[in-house]
Amino acid sequence: SSAASDVYKRQVYGYDLLNEPAGINAEDWNRVAGELVKAIRTVDPETLVINPFATRFFPGENMAYSPHIYQPHTLTHQGVAEQGVAWKYPGYINGVYWDKEQLRVCLKPFIDFQQKYNARIYIGEFSCIAWAEGRDRYIQDCIELFEEYGWDWTYHASVSYTHLTLPTT
Repeated sequence: SSAASDVYKRQVYGYDLLNEPAGINAEDWNRVAGELVKAIRTVDPETLVINPFATRFFPGENMAYSPHIYQPHTLTHQGVAEQGVAWKYPGYINGVYWDKEQLRVCLKPFIDFQQKYNARIYIGEFSCIAWAEGRDRYIQDCIELFEEYGWDWTYHASVSYTHLTLPTT
């Protein structure tokens, strides 16, 4: 509502349209996102809007495009659903050698989107499970790449799931 917008306007970093929307194709999401942006702008024309997908550019809007980075998922979530997996980073994971340059390859669609539209990229989540060998290096490589491209980022840690907390070393 307009009243809520006025109260929190100066305290809100941005409006995240939807965290990890599932079951919707890009065309339908782009339509829904457009409607959401329009609705937000009727009550708050200035505050950042965070779109979880970099599939449609919204010209003239204060937007950030916010992918979540957990690639390779079999490394970052190893042992969560499957048992006995022990991938390490850098190293071969499912037949692909993962290191900083392979992470860059994984990020290429977002790099291209940023360069094509001069778009703001905000990595809304990235993390790696606590017991993954090379986890600190993985996190360091991610941060270095995000910083290289001038991206904002948030490390995903969980109070209720301590295996995603930040490394202590």
